[in-house]
Amino acid sequence: MDNPRKVTIVIPTYKNLKFLKTTVNSIFMTTDYCFSLLLVICLEDKETLDWANQLKEAYENVDYILSPKEGSIKALNQGIRWAIEQGAQDIYCTQDDVLFHPYRDWLRDYVAYSEKE
Repeated sequence: MDNPRKVTIVIPTYKNLKFLKTTVNSIFMTTDYCFSLLLVICLEDKETLDWANQLKEAYENVDYILSPKEGSIKALNQGIRWAIEQGAQDIYCTQDDVLFHPYRDWLRDYVAYSEKE
């Protein structure tokens, strides 16, 4: 199935729910551009999985995949492969990034710039 959203923001996470919530909130608060959010959750992280299920029910553009505990780079690569398979560009965020931007078009500008290249 082709992803109708051009951009997937990929966030690998492992047992850091407090900061992950802040990261996800900052993404939703700083753009109104159409995007997908993919959480790559370690199989051992039940607390984050429970929260991700609630998030997925609340937002149609949120999804997650489960990853074995093999490190953040392997989890990131798994998320990027997923995004590409869905037909989307990808953006990587760590589980403790907080986005502050003076205007809500940062993601739209990112996509416009990347399409010029």
